[in-house]
Amino acid sequence: MAQVFASAIERDRCDVDCLHPDAIRPLLGRSLGLDGSRSVAGLFATLADPSRARILHLLAISERELCVCDMALVLGMSVSALSHQLRALRERGAVSRRKAGRIAYYRLIDEHLRRLVLDAVVHLAEGNVVSAHVVLDDGADAPSVLDELCRCLSGDFDIEHSTFQLEASDRRRLEEAHHA
Repeated sequence: MAQVFASAIERDRCDVDCLHPDAIRPLLGRSLGLDGSRSVAGLFATLADPSRARILHLLAISERELCVCDMALVLGMSVSALSHQLRALRERGAVSRRKAGRIAYYRLIDEHLRRLVLDAVVHLAEGNVVSAHVVLDDGADAPSVLDELCRCLSGDFDIEHSTFQLEASDRRRLEEAHHA
């Protein structure tokens, strides 16, 4: 197994050791540090859960905040399961909650997250996704986080044929955004 892994690494690196100062000079000091990379990885880990990705997508396409009962109906989830995921999203800083009496309303925390989710859908719809897999220590092949995100955002993603099925409202939004 170690030899197979080593040969895979060799295919992904340069055949010679060289530097391209004109390419790296503008990047020096601008790439993410350890703390920044952990934060970005944490955000994508939040998106990697299929239930949370569906919730975030629903909030991203909504023009207003939604109550838990309405979201549960649209997503086909129990209120209990949805509330559990909403709490996790709130703790991770992805959504905010507003209480009006006994009703809890949720919305995305900001426009950046909305764009991230919607841009991911557009990216996938345009067929820009390359199939990627992670090789585990025991040799088992597991879908990557990206594959999971594709499946949960689309509901019907076929990685082999790069097809992406969208609801009519999502398809209309994508077409409008593409022609704008």
